[in-house]
Amino acid sequence: MAAWEERGHQCEICYRTPAPGEIRLHLDHDHQTGRFRGFLCSRCNTGLGQLREDVAILHSAIEYLTRSFRQE
Repeated sequence: MAAWEERGHQCEICYRTPAPGEIRLHLDHDHQTGRFRGFLCSRCNTGLGQLREDVAILHSAIEYLTRSFRQE
């Protein structure tokens, strides 16, 4: 699969390569269009789903984490 080779066998969000014997990367897709987006590890794939694949929610989560680090 050319896309797999091009993307370096790693998660496209956290850049982690699955360890031998670990669950392979997921073929991520847009649930509305069915269009392939890339390869994700289980954690990143689940995270996007839990945040409803909503860019505004993802931005809000980033802002939340950024604020919490500034307060330390």
